[in-house]
Amino acid sequence: MKLLNAERALSKELIRIKSEEAQARAEINAAVLQAAIDGLGVLAEIAGRETALGKALFLEQQAAAKIHCRKGFQRNATGGGGYPLSARCGRLR
Repeated sequence: MKLLNAERALSKELIRIKSEEAQARAEINAAVLQAAIDGLGVLAEIAGRETALGKALFLEQQAAAKIHCRKGFQRNATGGGGYPLSARCGRLR
């Protein structure tokens, strides 16, 4: 009888341990999934900001190029030779 009671107690203890283990694994899996979701959200936000910044910089560059092309000629920083911008500016007019 003592052996049977000990086996029952051991069985109940093993079931409790396995149940706690399953609960802990479920919590870990939920935390990992939430971290992945949060990470994707951050990446999406960064991509959105990068896209907006890229578009703004592109538009700024295009505006600067149009202003520059209206002058018709460019000189380099050392004051050396320039080159006509007609070929480069033809599509910006």
